Amino acid sequence: SRMIRSFSSVVPLAARREVLELAPALGLGEDLLEASEGADVVGVDREDARYADYLMAGGDMRRRLERLDEALPYFERARALRERLFGEADPRVAEVLIDLAASLPAERRPEYDAALARALAIYERALGP
Repeated sequence: SRMIRSFSSVVPLAARREVLELAPALGLGEDLLEASEGADVVGVDREDARYADYLMAGGDMRRRLERLDEALPYFERARALRERLFGEADPRVAEVLIDLAASLPAERRPEYDAALARALAIYERALGP
């Protein structure tokens, strides 16, 4: 697919290795593994939005594997990057906030509530109540 072919040109080599380690457990298939072999790396400075998307995917894979402590840093970095790129009230930030909240452990319930409330406020501003 187009996404799989572009994966290797967008994601830095070290990061691709992390994603590829998780690929078999998620049933992503051999095409993802093959697409990542030997490709050139595109500079992150030109691909900030795509890099934020990679961070989201890395966090999502870890969350699906119930490795929540590993997922959180990915979502936190994606949130910070998207806030810098698009502004704090952008729906793409709300998307990250929802994923971030879903990865928080139960003892961080106040942060969970705050993240979801902020995401809702962003979506209501952007789309209406």
